[in-house]
Amino acid sequence: MSEHAKIVFECEGTRYVFEKRTVELSIKGDHVKIGRSQGPLKPQSDNVIFDCRVLSRTHAQLRFLNDKFYLKDTGSSNGTFVNGQKLTDTDHEGIYDKS
Repeated sequence: MSEHAKIVFECEGTRYVFEKRTVELSIKGDHVKIGRSQGPLKPQSDNVIFDCRVLSRTHAQLRFLNDKFYLKDTGSSNGTFVNGQKLTDTDHEGIYDKS
């Protein structure tokens, strides 16, 4: 059994361009930050840091736990949306369940 889960980020239908990104997360519940580039944090093919003004520096957090990806808004200025629905600060939205 793999100790990592892979997720691909692709943006469709917006006026902002986001390059496709693939990241791996530990199945032990580690998280990855989604946000805007700043200082030493630069966009790379294996992270979810983007050069985009509509993203906050610390926009959202993604984790993989119990065979499911979870997305949480971390107090972003413009909000985080899943399938057109805005997440609240207390939501941990399950966005993919492999079972």
